[in-house]
Amino acid sequence: MRPGRRRSRSPTGGTDTPSTTGPRGWKGPVPNQPDGRDDLSRALRALRKAAGLSGVEAGKRIGKTQASISRFENGRFVPTPDTVDALCRAYGVPATGRRRLVQIARDVREDTQPAARAVIQRGAARMQERIGRIERASATVRHFHPAVVSGLLQLPDYMRAIFAAGDDLSAVEVKAAVDARMARQTLLDEPGRSFTFVLSEGPLRWQVGSPQLMAAQLDHLAAMADRPNIRIGVIPWTTAVDVVPVAGFDIFDERACIVGTDAGTTFLTDPRDVAQYLRLFGDLSAFASFDADAQAVLCRIAAEYRGLR
Repeated sequence: MRPGRRRSRSPTGGTDTPSTTGPRGWKGPVPNQPDGRDDLSRALRALRKAAGLSGVEAGKRIGKTQASISRFENGRFVPTPDTVDALCRAYGVPATGRRRLVQIARDVREDTQPAARAVIQRGAARMQERIGRIERASATVRHFHPAVVSGLLQLPDYMRAIFAAGDDLSAVEVKAAVDARMARQTLLDEPGRSFTFVLSEGPLRWQVGSPQLMAAQLDHLAAMADRPNIRIGVIPWTTAVDVVPVAGFDIFDERACIVGTDAGTTFLTDPRDVAQYLRLFGDLSAFASFDADAQAVLCRIAAEYRGLR
């Protein structure tokens, strides 16, 4: 069933697909970011060219077709970790860079099961770090959540209130999770990246902590909306919608999607699943107000919080 649609089915699955974090350990050439390609696909293409191999020659060396090599390099499919390892060896990539690229592929695809994997959230800080690796490799990030503000836009006090809710984490674990999430936010300052966030009024009116905390959080959202690489859309409660998303999700470029639930976090890499969430995000965006209209909503709700005793 299409996510968020009454006439749809929930997406599951996971075959070949997206890429994520870049070859930080590899010192060889990496091209710029044309067409929003992620670091892995760009790196594989650059490494093949640096090795002086054609797509046909590279495919023969690892037992793949030229078409497969092309799909890996244009980001349509993510190779398995074993395939990445074989390609790196064929291209003469040093061990450190090879291990890094293999880990990238492992982070964003299913290499053992055809269905999407649900990663149970044991270790909030580790989960934040893993999501951060995927974000670092993505030129375009889209986010929707029906209950809370996106982690990339949260103030530290808001983060602490979120992670401390329910008493599931110790004080030490809460601090580690907050630190990891704040580290993710440094991406917002990096050039060459774009972020689109869509929220309903639900997360904005879900009072996490005190009214003062929420007012500060909403002021922060309004300020972030002024950044040229960030778009924040708000779906006003007065807007009639025909889409009912039941979970928050993040889309990385057009190759991976993370869906959060109470039970855990699901990583989707099947192109069909990602395409469904892209369509859902487009539907939600069509209902949202952006730019000055969104800022007006944010400032109005912030003022309402300040009026609470």
